[in-house]
Amino acid sequence: LAILGNHDFYFGARRIEAGYARSRTVRLLRGERWESDALCGLSIWGIDDPMTQLAASARYPSLARWAGSELDPRRYNLLLSHRPDAFRVAPGLGFDLQLSGHTHGGQIVVAPWGKKLHIASVLGRWDRGSFEERSSRLYVSRGLGFAGVPFRRDCPTEITLHELRRVRAAA
Repeated sequence: LAILGNHDFYFGARRIEAGYARSRTVRLLRGERWESDALCGLSIWGIDDPMTQLAASARYPSLARWAGSELDPRRYNLLLSHRPDAFRVAPGLGFDLQLSGHTHGGQIVVAPWGKKLHIASVLGRWDRGSFEERSSRLYVSRGLGFAGVPFRRDCPTEITLHELRRVRAAA
């Protein structure tokens, strides 16, 4: 499953969407929920990048309306959102897990005075790694790409593997 991020829109979302439409192995979710009988109880929701200004917090009114009418709290609801700031609303809507990217993990990390600084930490509190709020979790991947300068410092690329396991109810 895939979603579109801001760079996809810069380079042509329609063209990228057409490429995914030809794929037999990857499905693009654009404001869609995916479920499978093979993964009973799991709902994966995918939303497009909201394309707001870099320093502005995005709003997610369509996600709130959509989840408010269709989210089933008896299922495990996983949100794919390119921008981690959707986590401002996701826990309150009932999402169990959100997977995001967008920040490149800071890309260039410096540590004056022993404190690690990078641009992503200035733009928001969900810069990279794991976060938890209420009973909801967020993981922000550093990813493989870069923004602007094709360079990383003290911020290696990453591909993450998340293994979801069914928890058996206590007897």
